[in-house]
Amino acid sequence: MRMRDFLYFFSVLIVVAAGISCGKGNNKTSGNTKAVSPGHTDSFEPVDGDWMITTTGAINTLNFLEAYSTDQLDVVYLIGDPLVTYDANLNVVPRLAESWEISKDHLKLTFHIRKGVHFHDGVLLTVDDVIYTYEKSQDPSVLWGSYRQVFQNVKKLKKIDDVTLVVTFKKPAANPLSAFEDFFILPKHVYDTKKYSFDKNPANLKPVGTGPYILEKWEKDVQIVLKANPDYFGGRPHLDKIVFKIIDRNAMIFDMLMNGELDLSPITTVEWQYRTQEPEFKRNFQKRKYYVLAFYLMSWNEKNRFFQKKAVRQAMAYLADRESFNKTNFFGLYKIAASPVHPQSPFFNPNVRAYPFDPAKAALLLDGAGIVDRDGDGVREDESGHPFRFTYLVDSNDKNGATWGEFFQAILSENGIDMRIKLVDSGKFQELTNAGHYDACFRGWLTGADPDFMISIFRTRKGKESFNDTGYSNPNLDALLDKTDQELNPEVRKQLFMKAQEIVHVDQPDLFLYYPAALVAVHNRFRACQTSPSGMFRCYPGILKTYVPKPLQIHKRGK
Repeated sequence: MRMRDFLYFFSVLIVVAAGISCGKGNNKTSGNTKAVSPGHTDSFEPVDGDWMITTTGAINTLNFLEAYSTDQLDVVYLIGDPLVTYDANLNVVPRLAESWEISKDHLKLTFHIRKGVHFHDGVLLTVDDVIYTYEKSQDPSVLWGSYRQVFQNVKKLKKIDDVTLVVTFKKPAANPLSAFEDFFILPKHVYDTKKYSFDKNPANLKPVGTGPYILEKWEKDVQIVLKANPDYFGGRPHLDKIVFKIIDRNAMIFDMLMNGELDLSPITTVEWQYRTQEPEFKRNFQKRKYYVLAFYLMSWNEKNRFFQKKAVRQAMAYLADRESFNKTNFFGLYKIAASPVHPQSPFFNPNVRAYPFDPAKAALLLDGAGIVDRDGDGVREDESGHPFRFTYLVDSNDKNGATWGEFFQAILSENGIDMRIKLVDSGKFQELTNAGHYDACFRGWLTGADPDFMISIFRTRKGKESFNDTGYSNPNLDALLDKTDQELNPEVRKQLFMKAQEIVHVDQPDLFLYYPAALVAVHNRFRACQTSPSGMFRCYPGILKTYVPKPLQIHKRGK
């Protein structure tokens, strides 16, 4: 399973797609753009130079194994390198591993690491660094436990020589590469020391990677400045610097964009709908929209007496007026979700469609389940007289979760269901949801092109590393997901996942809401800016190929 498939994320995800660099002082991007005659087409060929200015949120660590927020990952993808990664079309492509072989029985995976790759401090990367990173990923002291789930089928890693690594699996791995996608390699010589604990190592604030960019400086709560790695094995990236300005994402960002303080920035749905129509914006910027590898959902905890019933969960889906909410809050820019699988994934089942808004159908299901208003107080009760009342848990920092809660609460109230909203801080939210101490909650998941993440989310929970905290269990789905984990024929495996989506669609352990749209504004002087469901930073080579034609460059080297 892909390393990042299970990351919990907040509403900020929808605006994190693609920013990069920052200039010094108050250089006005639009005011400094030079005019070039149409005849000078040779001036617009790819060339090195210039910076790009973007934004990010607060970051506490850049340790590759403990980076889990989208803000952290954007920077890590530039400083570090994994063995393999995704291109813009969600194909697996080589990065540190120049090639690999998978044994016929899918029990062994052999990586051939590129020769002559150096960390930013000049030390040669070897298989020892890969093995060390893997071993640390299994260390319970590492705070982010996603890796322990991802590598649960790995039996051992064996060094053949400095550039050859053999991975042995406990059982045949249907997609053996997926465990190593975007698994960024740490420098063993920096971290393997008794002087510092892993989480207190100074390298967490001054990371040493092999990636296309080198950390130049990190001014806490101000900016992170990256400079191009001239010795990068994939070739020097065109942009001299990428600077992430650490900004509280609010209304000032669009003004900073228009004032020339930013080159690339996430924008809100309101700004997309209205402010991008301004003539000055159209002259200087272009806007991009794409659906990220993620989805929003409401999870139903089946410890709750009502949500144990499939008919009730289906009724909740019929009461979710997602179309109206999308139009009212997002101008229809989001995509309504019917499945956890991304619609651009080859595994997406187009026959699985979102439940329509149908209160009458919901009422029939609730009546059939014996949940009716028995005492005339406007709230339905079950056969034991318990009122259909539950608590909706939402992170206090998640504006989308709170807004959806208020919207859905009103609909449920009109249909005899009492939903009470409880806001908690981020830490408490994760603590409660991880332990399964909630009735219902709002959250989102980052996913991958391959839907193997469904195994951890929907298979009956086994052990504390499972991400199934709803209590959902369907033996038929378990058996099918187990097959997907072992099926070596790609087409058969695809059909198994198609069927799995149909089962989940009927059972409704979660209410799938939206695939969020990443909305981005980028200055017109930048060329070859790729968009991808993985994000503009997290596809390869992606941003490495972005450039500014020489006549349009405004930031000069050495300044």
